[in-house]
Amino acid sequence: MKKTTSLLLSLALLAGAGVSTRAAEYSSDPAKSNLRKNIVTSDIQPESDSGWKFGDPITAADGKVIFDVQERLRFEWRDNNFDFNGGVESNTDDAYVLQRVKIGMRIKPDDWWNIYTQAQDSREINSQRPDDPGFFGAEGDSAIGLKQANVTFANYKELPFGITVGRQELSYGDERLIGAFDWNNIGRVFDGVKMRFQQLNWNVEGFAVMPVNMRVSHFNDTDYKDRFFGVYYTMNYIPKQTTDFYVFFRNKTNVDSGFPTGGSVFETDRPFNSVAGTQKGDYVTLGTRMKSVPGQLGPWDYALEANGQVGSINANAADTSINNATSRRRDLLAFAGFVQGGYTFEGPMRPRFGVGYDYATGDGNPNDGTNTSFQNLFPTNHKFYGFMDFFAWRNIHNPRAGFSITPVGKLNLSLDYHAFFLDTTGDSWFRANASTPVRAVSGRANVSNFVGQEIDLVARYPLFKWMRLEAGYSHFFTGDYLRTSGSVGSSDADFAYVQTIIQF
Repeated sequence: MKKTTSLLLSLALLAGAGVSTRAAEYSSDPAKSNLRKNIVTSDIQPESDSGWKFGDPITAADGKVIFDVQERLRFEWRDNNFDFNGGVESNTDDAYVLQRVKIGMRIKPDDWWNIYTQAQDSREINSQRPDDPGFFGAEGDSAIGLKQANVTFANYKELPFGITVGRQELSYGDERLIGAFDWNNIGRVFDGVKMRFQQLNWNVEGFAVMPVNMRVSHFNDTDYKDRFFGVYYTMNYIPKQTTDFYVFFRNKTNVDSGFPTGGSVFETDRPFNSVAGTQKGDYVTLGTRMKSVPGQLGPWDYALEANGQVGSINANAADTSINNATSRRRDLLAFAGFVQGGYTFEGPMRPRFGVGYDYATGDGNPNDGTNTSFQNLFPTNHKFYGFMDFFAWRNIHNPRAGFSITPVGKLNLSLDYHAFFLDTTGDSWFRANASTPVRAVSGRANVSNFVGQEIDLVARYPLFKWMRLEAGYSHFFTGDYLRTSGSVGSSDADFAYVQTIIQF
């Protein structure tokens, strides 16, 4: 059976894994302050008297050129993750390996200039799903291509202004709205310009970008019909807290999904990848985020974020795959927010317990003049709404709780619990890409909005400074929504993975 073959291949590849990404993507620890994260400084350290060691930066030209090589290898097993039908084995009930290689080169001739290029090759090995990203949930194959290429002019010790031009990753706040989505095997980048003004206690960034469509057997190209602008302000005037304010504007004149393939795949026989949740629109997102500085409140930590959206968006029937089935424009008025808090106990094992709640509006009436379905923009949703990637920050109520501990040495264990409810059953349940509906809207009366519960157990261990290991298991307990909405299948779902990340 193909699963057995995939499992054997996966274990063999993991046993011989070689090189990967910058760090374990997601940690249960509170995120660090965003205040100075983008200041361009040299990471090059002088070589020690004993010479280069594995894991050290690879440098040339007296440290003015530095190379980075990253490889990530992840074995995944999924069952009932897309159809929730235990009676039928689909091509998404599978085991496979995801491999990603990145090779980058940074040139820093002086304190003012920083030039960076990065190539990436991504593969989904021994999967029954199509090789094309985005089809049937596949992460697919993306042959080696240009992931990043940018030039930065900045020296914040001498001048408060800096600018980056070219293909680049964007990351703001906790990445609930804008992130690199590094968990995905392809990830997300933008083409455009980013400017920064840096002061001692605050900074502000502005950007004008367009997302990059990751293609199959074709050069990754700019989506010129999806224009994204923003201003993000961060300050620390409030003691022991980082406070952010932001405004984003999106002008989208096509119905492409935007990620990872942008809707159509070149040089394949796959059809146009239309999804019901993707819509044309012009809308503004206004918000604020507040987060405690790690260690400044003793054992306590907290975070909260709230934002709203106004503008207009093309109506698109939630139960059809026809692009913009109704062409009339509707006003957009939507909201989202989260709040969380945690307590870390003293002692060598550093146990931490935290609780949180996430909410985003859905559109209960697609036939009126207002769309209230929150648009999740370009997020890294894997970190927040369960590791099985069933949910986005859209049409959701998500109370959650988590516990983490370091029982031995550097081994970290975390256990998270999620309960999921739809804000309204008149809107779709959207996957982590924030555009693909899990089930079509049933239109039935008295349908429960309780979708289910998920538990995530994750173990992380930094074996060396250049190699990190991670493994996880997740189980989804289906709720009354899947049993009362009239859709076929209401079986529980499972997900497990083992991952190696190596970098130098």
